[in-house]
Amino acid sequence: MKKILYLSLVVLLVICVSGCGKEENRINSDSKLAAAKKVMTENLDNYSYDVVMTTKTGFMDVTTNMSCKDDRKNQISYCSTSTYGVKTEDYTDYKNKTNYSKVTTAFGGDSSNGKWTTTKYNGGDTNSWINLNDYIFDITEESRDGGTYYTGTIDSKKLAAAMSQMDSDVDASNIVSDDINISVFINSSNYIEKMSFTIEIMGIEEEVEINYKGFNTSGDIVIPSEAKGN
Repeated sequence: MKKILYLSLVVLLVICVSGCGKEENRINSDSKLAAAKKVMTENLDNYSYDVVMTTKTGFMDVTTNMSCKDDRKNQISYCSTSTYGVKTEDYTDYKNKTNYSKVTTAFGGDSSNGKWTTTKYNGGDTNSWINLNDYIFDITEESRDGGTYYTGTIDSKKLAAAMSQMDSDVDASNIVSDDINISVFINSSNYIEKMSFTIEIMGIEEEVEINYKGFNTSGDIVIPSEAKGN
């Protein structure tokens, strides 16, 4: 079980850092997907999104759920992540470069279980999922359901390079071998509503689905006083 959870975390981290800095991470800046991502990140005050990642092992499925809000007007994000009895909450204050996080587990743990911690944050946008739209190529489109479905691929070399940055002991070429097929639905307002793809790592299949909602209706994020230690 620990190996399954580790692989889920690896997939999550690889995808979320995969846009960093390598030459092979070329950007498809002319695509309609990149344009829609720009509209959401630059023109909206706020939105929410849910992520469901299912690890299929052949004998049981393990599901990781993320529920997030991005308050772009006030430069604050919030995410709650839960998997197999472990819940993580994160507030990121971009303006003050501070992250507030809490991990709660149903299995007990050390004295930090269920307590807020504060750390400096100098990273980029915590919603790295939406940045995947900059790296989708070979795109086809189909108009239906009041919007447009786009399908394309993300070069596996991009993920391999990202994984190598995370852990130099990992031979990423043996972990991610095929390009990833990805589907994106953009609504009539040119907002991304849904992204979905499947990736296989070490023979274990991961299904990922991201659903965006609450465009300019998700409201402001207020970091609770207990998170700040007040």
